[in-house]
Amino acid sequence: MVHQEIKRTKPHAAGHLKSRVLFFLPTIGGYVDRVRLMMEVSRSLDECVLLVGREDIDLDTTEFTGFRVVDVGFRKGLRPYNMLQASRIAESLIRHAGVNVVHDTFGTLYPLFRKKARYPDVSFLTSVFGPVGWRLRHVFNQFSAARLLSTKSTAVMLPNQWIENLICKNSDRVVVQAPGLTMRLLETVDIPHSRVSVLTNSVDTDFWCPDPAGSRPQTRDGCVILFVGGLDHSRGIFTMLEVVRSLHEKGTAARLKLVGGWGPFAKKLALERIESYGIGPEIEIVPKTSRERLREMYREADLFLYQTINDGSPRVVLEAVACGLPVIASHHPGIDVIDPDGDFIAFNDFGDTERIVIHVRDLIQRPRRRLQMVERGRQSAINRFSASVVARRYVELYAEITGASAS
Repeated sequence: MVHQEIKRTKPHAAGHLKSRVLFFLPTIGGYVDRVRLMMEVSRSLDECVLLVGREDIDLDTTEFTGFRVVDVGFRKGLRPYNMLQASRIAESLIRHAGVNVVHDTFGTLYPLFRKKARYPDVSFLTSVFGPVGWRLRHVFNQFSAARLLSTKSTAVMLPNQWIENLICKNSDRVVVQAPGLTMRLLETVDIPHSRVSVLTNSVDTDFWCPDPAGSRPQTRDGCVILFVGGLDHSRGIFTMLEVVRSLHEKGTAARLKLVGGWGPFAKKLALERIESYGIGPEIEIVPKTSRERLREMYREADLFLYQTINDGSPRVVLEAVACGLPVIASHHPGIDVIDPDGDFIAFNDFGDTERIVIHVRDLIQRPRRRLQMVERGRQSAINRFSASVVARRYVELYAEITGASAS
């Protein structure tokens, strides 16, 4: 396994909470920033147990004495078995390790949540990162159930909606990542508004940072626009291609670098449009890359473009901001919460190609504005979304839900 070093940061000022929290994640390697967040949370607890489906990365936890990892040992493709196994281990930790807060993600611990009445002194929370019911109703409503079931990536959405509904109803508190996501959740999940709380995403501002060696390199063949995420209709792939074509027609040299895998229904049509628009030389597709190489891509690019109707709160926007990239993004609850006043993100309505083109050309022609956006964005990432800051909010929620006080 790869060894992942987590840098030590100055301990946050939150009081100590007499609680033992269990937090679930599918892996470590796929959620490094969230693991770092829970390490910071552990500083203010008796203990934080990270229950992982698969311990794919070794962690250096010597600086976090109240943090430990328990590996479930997930078996690929056997979700019901994995859910039962994870719930069995979590229940054992409640009984034998004094866990009094269970924080689930992705509905994995639903079998345990069904037994919550057996543990009246334990608080049960679940995080919903992008309400599945809302997405099926408003994002994938153009596709029939048969077509959704025809691909692996979308077939899981139907049972996931069922699990999402049930685990939310069995939770003491449901966590979303932005205020605007609350109503999206409640549209398809029948629980009281008072049982929904907001905990924003965090970003590792020690790792995701501008190049310490110097300024961003000047591109020789035009502006480099970066996108990171799934390549499908719900994340604006067709809008971004239209933007490149429009810039090309207006004589603005720009290249679009797309980092991510193809969605289930977009690849064929997108490749056809790239060819018909004659913009093949301006498009680069990177299907997969390492965390370190992605950071270099943020540092090498000139602009970050993100369009979505299909996310909770896209962490890649925070990563780009923390790395010193000006961001152009569609209005979306999970992005609006990052910059509610539009100080360092240039916003547009989803699919508004003309407005995006105006933003791109404006930022190319106004380097002082670019610099202001970069500086404000980076500072906001540190002040509002760094791991130590968001960790305080987690501890405060755990204190509220358990009725405990932080000493």
